[in-house]
Amino acid sequence: MSSTKSRLIPSAAVTSLAGAGVLTCLAFSVVVGSLVRQNVDMGGTARGSSMSGGVSLTGLLASRDTDVPEGDFFREMVRLLKREYVEPITDDRKLAVGAVKGMVNSLKDPRSMFMDTDEFRVYQNSLQGKYEGIGADFTFKMQGGKPHNSATGADSASPNDMGSLSIPRLTVVGVTPGGPAEQAGVKPGDWVDTIEDHWVLGPDLVSEYRTAVVQATTNATKSLPLDEAKKRRDKARSLGAQLRAKLNTMVMPLKARDMLTIGEGQTVKVLWRRGGAVRETAIQKKASQIPLVEGDG
Repeated sequence: MSSTKSRLIPSAAVTSLAGAGVLTCLAFSVVVGSLVRQNVDMGGTARGSSMSGGVSLTGLLASRDTDVPEGDFFREMVRLLKREYVEPITDDRKLAVGAVKGMVNSLKDPRSMFMDTDEFRVYQNSLQGKYEGIGADFTFKMQGGKPHNSATGADSASPNDMGSLSIPRLTVVGVTPGGPAEQAGVKPGDWVDTIEDHWVLGPDLVSEYRTAVVQATTNATKSLPLDEAKKRRDKARSLGAQLRAKLNTMVMPLKARDMLTIGEGQTVKVLWRRGGAVRETAIQKKASQIPLVEGDG
């Protein structure tokens, strides 16, 4: 074993979460991991941020000494991931892009971010009022959650404190006049629930599940009749099962945004929500433009 390899030590970590059962704990773990990934992709801070809630990043771990050359460190880290990760890794470019995003993220500068070729093209065109996709602008509206208080020293989370998680909701902030989105009846304030039959991670079901888990804890049910306590536990397990089923077909909000804003010609099926209203559309992506108005002088 080379000296470089000996400094990169893989270890297995098992997270044990107290809650309303193994099923709900698994669902919570996946939500936490998804939020951390979304946060990094958006250029946020993976630890100590309002999105991650200071969640402990357990799983595949590696340690390094400071004297490992950066090039060797990256190469050996790629080998470690390919050898130890739970699923086969076949796309080296994906790892390289992730590394670049991590480097940009380490600057902790909200005005610095990484875009791939398609994202940069869409961004540049939008500055000129030109759009592809469905012809809409989106934002990630954060719902719920409490800022992580680093002074407490807490860096772990459980279903009982899921309220500390802030979850993005993919929300429309503008549509191009006469564009595909407007013709389909999409309006600012609508948010994406599912795209191509894949659930887009959002706060509603997660919040409902979190509340049910808290209400099913031993402290919350100790003074209740046995049948009422059982109803609460069953509800938490049921919501956990629903959440897990959705997570099996989940799309991250950032990916869903790209699916709606990049490309032309394809038809995309979207389920939109606004308050309690739900509406399904099939929108063909095509070029659209906001008329540019120039005043005198």
